[in-house]
Amino acid sequence: MCEIPIEKKCTKCHIVKSIDEYHAAKKGKYGKSATCKLCFRKWQINNSEHLAEYKRIYGVKNRKKISQVQKLYALKNKESIREQKKKYEHENKDRITKQRAQYYLATKPLRNLASSEYYHKNKETLAAQQKEYRKENREKIKEYQNKYQEENREKIKEYSKKYNEENKEYIADYGKKYREDNKEVITIRDKKRMNIYRDNLTDSYIKSLLCDNSKIPRECIPQEMIELKRLQLKIKRELENQKWM
Repeated sequence: MCEIPIEKKCTKCHIVKSIDEYHAAKKGKYGKSATCKLCFRKWQINNSEHLAEYKRIYGVKNRKKISQVQKLYALKNKESIREQKKKYEHENKDRITKQRAQYYLATKPLRNLASSEYYHKNKETLAAQQKEYRKENREKIKEYQNKYQEENREKIKEYSKKYNEENKEYIADYGKKYREDNKEVITIRDKKRMNIYRDNLTDSYIKSLLCDNSKIPRECIPQEMIELKRLQLKIKRELENQKWM
């Protein structure tokens, strides 16, 4: 077996260079390419368009083969690939973040368009899926909403206040139109709601009774008065129940 030399002459620039200055090549002499890395790089730059077209055509013709090779390589080198990726992301954290932000902004109109088209094509299917999900995860959704509201109380309050101020006319017009289009539904809903309030003697229900019997504004009614009125109603109901027994 031939001993691998320490140096080798480049066939392009004709300069004797260290054997490490040459790329590995299975068919090359001593397992190295004939041209040095620097000359090969210059050739790549000068023929970038030709190489790009060649790669594109080769990729189209050998799509399955390339996919199989990539999958096989990924399986054999799973750990090393993970480590390389982790190292690269750590060393280029700012660059990656900037690239992702630029890509996100550049592709936002396309994503919005695609999402809109997909939604309109699959509106009924998506509605059914969402309904089914809410039905199966009712407790989970409720727990998440309560937790989010508790942790973001001030944020939600500020957002609601800002939104209401910026959309006063729209909210008023929408509410007016909704009430006109859904008079019967609103009447039935309000009736059911009032029955629930009455049966449970809520603060809101008791305030409405106190306001009807006096000129005191709702916001000025003290809690003590509400509690006394609630107790009075409870006693009254208890007496009525005993009367009919």
